[in-house]
Amino acid sequence: SIFKGNGDGTFKTPTIYAGANSIAMGDFHGKGILDLVGGASRDAVSGILVISGNGDGTFQARTELPSIGSATTSQTVGDVNGDGKPDIIATTSYYNNVSVFLNDGAGNFPTRTDYTTGQSPWAVAIGDVNNDGKTDIVTANQEGDFAGGSISVLLGNGDGTYQPRADFDAETTPQGIVLADFNSDGNLDAATANNVQPGYIRLFFGNGDGTFSGGQSLSTGDNPRPITTDDFNGDGNPDVVVTYAQWCGCDTVSPWVSVFLSNGDGTFQPRADYPVGVLYESHSVTTGDINRDGSPDLIVSNTYGSVSVLLGNGDGTFQPEVVYPVNGAWGSLLGDFNGDGNPDVVTGGDFYTNFGTISLLLGNGDGTLQPYVEYFAGSPFTMSGVDLNGDGALDISTSNLFGTSVSIFFNLGGSRVSLTSSENPSRAGDPVTFTATVTPTFGLAIPSGRVKFFDGTTLLGSGLLDGKEATLTLSTLTVGNHQIRASLQAMRPVALYGPLSWRRALAQRR
Repeated sequence: SIFKGNGDGTFKTPTIYAGANSIAMGDFHGKGILDLVGGASRDAVSGILVISGNGDGTFQARTELPSIGSATTSQTVGDVNGDGKPDIIATTSYYNNVSVFLNDGAGNFPTRTDYTTGQSPWAVAIGDVNNDGKTDIVTANQEGDFAGGSISVLLGNGDGTYQPRADFDAETTPQGIVLADFNSDGNLDAATANNVQPGYIRLFFGNGDGTFSGGQSLSTGDNPRPITTDDFNGDGNPDVVVTYAQWCGCDTVSPWVSVFLSNGDGTFQPRADYPVGVLYESHSVTTGDINRDGSPDLIVSNTYGSVSVLLGNGDGTFQPEVVYPVNGAWGSLLGDFNGDGNPDVVTGGDFYTNFGTISLLLGNGDGTLQPYVEYFAGSPFTMSGVDLNGDGALDISTSNLFGTSVSIFFNLGGSRVSLTSSENPSRAGDPVTFTATVTPTFGLAIPSGRVKFFDGTTLLGSGLLDGKEATLTLSTLTVGNHQIRASLQAMRPVALYGPLSWRRALAQRR
């Protein structure tokens, strides 16, 4: 679904695109337009779906990649063959493999290559674990029902192919994984969240050659699920945070957040626990500076309808939670959605309360949030915030678990680009000048860079942005109708687009 934003933190009625229960994004066509990729397991579709973007916040009919035979449990996007184009990496728990889909540069993925992993891969991360400048794959494998666990490392050859896996024992039921340098030796390490009772984090220290040595396990309490890293005390070392649910008997639990401060040598200080939410478990934890004091804060989404904000003190400790009611909270997301410079919070409805909405809580810039505004969104399961249409404003995407659709909340508050031509229509052979004009909103400055002009997907040429305008003059277009588009390759991470229908008339000079 597309929910067009009004630029003030509110959104319009959605347009629905069926497809996926997980989602990632990338410019698969090389046109400067972000596309969507999702994993599907419903509506008689099982595999990877690619939904091409038009550059204006709308999307074309979905493209189905060759079926991988089962629902994808996780996916990520990155350049695995060094050609500068984002490829797709997805895990399949039932068939115990990870699939690599190479992008041909036009947004097509004609073939896939499957690589065997350990049993039931549940999460995937990519990074250079052997320091050869090539992208490697690491999966967390839960090995059945609480019976074991492993991580699989597949070293990249740099051309999009991978060597056979090497497995390392992860003990029991790892369901989350992150990569970071925890012992400051310059090599990527791994940490898994092991979803058992009692739960724990399992550390793996990278040797720099793609192998891992066992590290300590960090006790977390029952059933840790999400895991992420940030520097909470400003010492330059990546710290770790997870949420867990401590069972109290019957069907009630006490949800907590565990923060582990890194010593920089691969060891961690004793965990600090912070109570969050009520009644049941917390489903996600997000880090970010919500009160703009330079220190990371924690935002936790809780089952049965609340969001907990724990402001960081900058020394690795956090203030007691402040709870904001929402109509169910599964995932959480932090970003500035109304362009006032203050981080806002988005959550998705959970399984138990109103599973089919998202809630937007606008930030006041001091760590407090305004009352939530609710939007219909299918059945949101995971969420991300990204500038989908390249206008400098954050949009929202959700994967809809039961509705098998992707919901996009498109924010209208960013910069805009318009296109004009000196003649439209024009005579054959006449020079025509196309002018791209950039109009910023949100108080954004005009970026510098070059504007590329396209006829459909064919690059016509480029012009340097001078003030608000960039131009291109040419007389080589053939007779007929042409769809002209411009893409700003900015010095800051933003791309702007604008369509122009233009016609080259078959006429004689007078």
